[in-house]
Amino acid sequence: MKPAKTAPAPAPQPVKTLDPFGYWPASESRIGGLGGSAAPADPAYAFHSVYVDIGGGIVVCRLRFERLEATIGMLAIHVMGLAPAADARAEMIRSWTADLRDVAESDGVLELSFQASAGTRYAVVGHIYAESDARARSLAIELELTPDASSTSGQEAVRKSLFGRRVFRRTARMVVRTRPTLADPVCQPCTRAQFDEPVYARWAAEMQQPALHDSRQWCEIFILQTLERYGMLRPGAQGLGFGVRPWTGPAIMAARGCSIVVSDFGGSEGDAGRAQPSAVSALLEDLRFPSICADDIFDRQVSTRTIDITNLGPKLSGFDFAWSAGALEHLGSIATAQAFMRDSVGTLTLGGIAVHTTLLNIGSTMDTVDDASTVLFRRQDIERIAVDLVSRGHYVAQLAFDLGDPPIEPESGALLAPKDPELAAALDELGAIPFGLIVRRGDR
Repeated sequence: MKPAKTAPAPAPQPVKTLDPFGYWPASESRIGGLGGSAAPADPAYAFHSVYVDIGGGIVVCRLRFERLEATIGMLAIHVMGLAPAADARAEMIRSWTADLRDVAESDGVLELSFQASAGTRYAVVGHIYAESDARARSLAIELELTPDASSTSGQEAVRKSLFGRRVFRRTARMVVRTRPTLADPVCQPCTRAQFDEPVYARWAAEMQQPALHDSRQWCEIFILQTLERYGMLRPGAQGLGFGVRPWTGPAIMAARGCSIVVSDFGGSEGDAGRAQPSAVSALLEDLRFPSICADDIFDRQVSTRTIDITNLGPKLSGFDFAWSAGALEHLGSIATAQAFMRDSVGTLTLGGIAVHTTLLNIGSTMDTVDDASTVLFRRQDIERIAVDLVSRGHYVAQLAFDLGDPPIEPESGALLAPKDPELAAALDELGAIPFGLIVRRGDR
């Protein structure tokens, strides 16, 4: 009998070592002791390697810090991909966040993985958006390839949206100082200038309303303009509205051929789809505008469902876009709202769009109202939500916080909390204006 053949030892996997600061060698890093000495163009900059071709397969990315010290600070790590096309722009492939204190306690080693495609070049980018005292002696980045590992087993089977346009500003800078416009919406506050944009008047006319300097109308127009701008208001697209109150948006969406499911704030997951007939009928009638969408089209395209907005569950999925207007601030706490943002993106197809409007605290960067029937989001809360979503592989439109000069008048506390005079007074003292958030579900 011939001896069994011994399988050949696997060939060593290719490993590439990247210069973490090769893309901007002169720029000083947010991690003390690293990088160059020049002030970076992006104040959150920690590192940015050059782009390299690693091949196709699963890539393990290792960050090795030498003598890393940190008691506070979150590091956002992005893998950027640059396709071989001459006019290609870098796109975020994967993103993670890491507590630098935990990394320091793990001997300064951080290991991540992502799926690479042959011909695409990749760079590893790091940012620290909030306070940090991190320091290190050096940083090395390694990319190790496992070739031809194209399997996606273990991942949920989620279809990719047939709709949408890739107009996100996927650059290394999350926060921009430019003044936001309604014509090209990002994550932004309502400003006086946006009321006077032609696109505002156009949407008001389509909603069959006068164009008002009105916060609620701005929220409704922001949602419609975002969905149109990002390619979602097209025949066949499926939309989901959370905590919907009477407005013309669903009728406009249905008239454009979208299939819409709307929900109020009531119910639980166990009751989903079994709302009382009277409540279902009342909600649908409040959204019916025959002069915008004929009744037969509306009845065919719009349905309602009772959903527990704090417990969406895995069964609610497959939508091309989702929206809410003023729901986030009424979920009881900022933490609950952050969880809802994550869950709302989970209802989408790959590449689907979520757009939400809420209230931004313009009176303080530290004090706010939390754990109440109406809460206010500080800038740091918005940034934390954005980093959390990006770390999960999603795309967040850039954050613009320019309030205009002067800002719009804050919302009335008495209107925001009519049954709680003490809360209304606290809201008035801080000041709240509308803010829109835009997220695209990661398409890998």
